Amino acid sequence: QPGTEHDRAALLQWLQRTYAEVCPEQQEFRHLAATLAQYWSGGQGLTWITQSTTRVACLWQAMAVDQITGDRYPHVLLLRVVPDHRRRGLARTLMATVQTQAQQQGYGQVGLQVASHNSAALAFYHALGYQTRSLLLMKSLPNSANCD
Repeated sequence: QPGTEHDRAALLQWLQRTYAEVCPEQQEFRHLAATLAQYWSGGQGLTWITQSTTRVACLWQAMAVDQITGDRYPHVLLLRVVPDHRRRGLARTLMATVQTQAQQQGYGQVGLQVASHNSAALAFYHALGYQTRSLLLMKSLPNSANCD
């Protein structure tokens, strides 16, 4: 099902659950509301898979710009399948849909970001043909103030 403008709160909950699962040591995810505000476009780019009336999978995408070529491309911001429905092909189906739509719209690539310690996700994306294009490097600074 395509998302609608009424799905904003549900998407925020899915974002928070996803990051809590990937980064259990992190306690707060309030900043995800700002991410949602930045990329939200009234449900556009949002797809749900439901079983009966229960949402079991979600994919959210927005447009990004390749910093090397300047080309715009679809960027997957969230892909989540609830644990009880994993390994049934739902994520593969959602990613195939993104790729097909991107090709039909004339885009030459699809991008996404994945945590380096998320080996299951990395294996999944590599199996779909995704390759590392760049690496995000971070250095934690002692006693640093929050610059936000």
